[in-house]
Amino acid sequence: MLVDINLIQKPKQRNTPLFILAGFALLSFALVITTGILWYNGELQMKDRLENQLAHVQELRGIREQQNQPIETVTPTKQYEETVQWMDDYPLSTVVVIDEIRTLLTDRGFILQFDYSSSERIHLVAQFDASREVAFFFERLQASPLFTNVVLNKIETVKLDNGNPDVLPRYRADFNLAIQATEVQKAKKESGQ
Repeated sequence: MLVDINLIQKPKQRNTPLFILAGFALLSFALVITTGILWYNGELQMKDRLENQLAHVQELRGIREQQNQPIETVTPTKQYEETVQWMDDYPLSTVVVIDEIRTLLTDRGFILQFDYSSSERIHLVAQFDASREVAFFFERLQASPLFTNVVLNKIETVKLDNGNPDVLPRYRADFNLAIQATEVQKAKKESGQ
């Protein structure tokens, strides 16, 4: 009888399928977590994009609604009535102011433009035959009790082109001036207007 005696130990068999299975499970778990995070980020980005689109659409809708609202047409009579009402409510008498400017103008001076730039500021454009007349008018405006802060913005030479070479140029002067409201009220009471 033969006896087999082996004094060298046999190496223990490792449980390699268990390690492979555990590694595969860990890898699968990491893959599922990564996929879930990527999907969640994609959903957040899509939500942000949709919210931005919704806000843009709502803004466009508001603009379109404003554009589609019926526009109130202003008839000349309504505009005239509003202008008359504004003149009635206006505290300063425009007649007194224009009359004062008219008296200060030289014989050949003409008002080309008269605008209120604010409630107590006037923008005035006048035309004269000579530049000397502009200086006289400017000096008279400064001396008038109805006006303060008289500023001569510019003087332009305007050549009239009517085919006659003997026609002298005209001078346009651009003024800004402030109205003394109390003085205008006094002048209005004195004139009875």
